[in-house]
Amino acid sequence: IYFDTGVIEVATPIVELEPGCCYRATRLLWEQIRYLRRELDHWAKRNRCQCRLQGFSTHYNFSFPRARRSKFRNATKLAYLLAHILPVPVILLAANRQSSAVGVRPRRTRVEVTADFTPDPALMLATCAFVAGAIQTVLSWENFGLRQLNRNRIPRVTPFRLRKHSSRRGWRVTADSLAQSPFVADTNAPLWKLRDGRILSLRAIAAETLSPFRRRIRRISDSNILEHIAAVFAGNARSLLDFAERPETYDDVGRTIDWGRRRMRRWPRSKYEKVIHRVIAREPMRVG
Repeated sequence: IYFDTGVIEVATPIVELEPGCCYRATRLLWEQIRYLRRELDHWAKRNRCQCRLQGFSTHYNFSFPRARRSKFRNATKLAYLLAHILPVPVILLAANRQSSAVGVRPRRTRVEVTADFTPDPALMLATCAFVAGAIQTVLSWENFGLRQLNRNRIPRVTPFRLRKHSSRRGWRVTADSLAQSPFVADTNAPLWKLRDGRILSLRAIAAETLSPFRRRIRRISDSNILEHIAAVFAGNARSLLDFAERPETYDDVGRTIDWGRRRMRRWPRSKYEKVIHRVIAREPMRVG
């Protein structure tokens, strides 16, 4: 937990990309939000005032392995390709009616996906799993050229205009990147023209985009999370875009935390988490 230009940033420790990692990352973040909320409550009580914690954004960071780098495979090219893949699915999983952008930034040894904060842990978990599964899949591709979109049958909306990211390098899809704002449009209406001539809804586009990433998503999360993602894209599970207004939970985060899927709390701690907990608790450790 640290302060950065007037806001409180909550960061998770490093989480290894392995089965259960998305559960662990989401759980770690919400445990820290709960801790911060309790500390703010104590402060408010001492000062006889009210203190709200307002959600702003969520950043998903993934390391880019050095062994996989080449002239045609680097963090910048990866981020640019992901900026053509992730926006529509992430908008459905993580955005609300007042959201303004979904972005991807190359950060030397990693890539960073930026989206609105998601006050629903289950939807945040779904977002994390989709992004992680997509990145892991793309990293296995021969190169990061845009031709990979057609090769992997990923639908491409037209017009599609990437904007510069608001901070540092990178790209983002904003309300004016497409023919109309995807943040306020009907998610179920066939409004979006594709390069192949079809006209689909946001949900249908997201469902098609999901196809090449299913195997990796299931591997690093599980079938329940994959089913949840597919249900959101099919309209059988809620997206925050299904609400006419941004949910009030954005403006008072952490008062109550609905874990929803119980396995999020039961999933065992990773070895790295156990080490960090021992360090914080000043417990003895054996090295070697």
